[in-house]
Amino acid sequence: PPPAGWPWRTAERVGMVVAPLSFDERFPKLVCGHWLDSIGNSIIVSRCPDEQELRAVLTPLIDHPDARDRVLAVRHGKEWRCGNALLEFADEQAQRLVWVTDDGRRSIWSRAAGAQEPEGGVAFPWLLNNAVPEPWMPLDVPRDILYDGARVAALLDIRQMIGSRTEPQERLTHILMDHDLHPMRGDYLIPGAESVLWQTLPV
Repeated sequence: PPPAGWPWRTAERVGMVVAPLSFDERFPKLVCGHWLDSIGNSIIVSRCPDEQELRAVLTPLIDHPDARDRVLAVRHGKEWRCGNALLEFADEQAQRLVWVTDDGRRSIWSRAAGAQEPEGGVAFPWLLNNAVPEPWMPLDVPRDILYDGARVAALLDIRQMIGSRTEPQERLTHILMDHDLHPMRGDYLIPGAESVLWQTLPV
């Protein structure tokens, strides 16, 4: 008799030949994840939790008055579609997709480069796990408010890196105050990475 736990359904053990998956069967796994397109969008594709369909969240990386996040369904009928665009070409090895709309406009998706694993220690543990970007549903919140939230989060991250040392924390406060008074500042709240003000922060 076969031993306990014999894998009756394992094709390798019983000599069965497993047919390769078709492209339509492979595509849902291929398309999921983070992409960048030729129009200037960041795209995260995921499977809906309670449904079988796929969902693509497009976030413009270039700010302009009409910039807004969009949620598009990725469905398969006779062919794969994302919103009103039809899948024209897919290169599985190069991780590249070409979509074409009904009026002939093309969008080329390329896989976003994965973050390089840091060589030394980092202050933020979430940078170490190479986590896949989480899909999120756009909110009815103006983009400038979302950007302000990102600025505040960046400042909190900087203070977390500094830790409990009082002098650098106070120095950061003075840097922000000096930047606010600077006549030629770029961002209204946080000095740019090239600003000489950061050279006064002893960390």
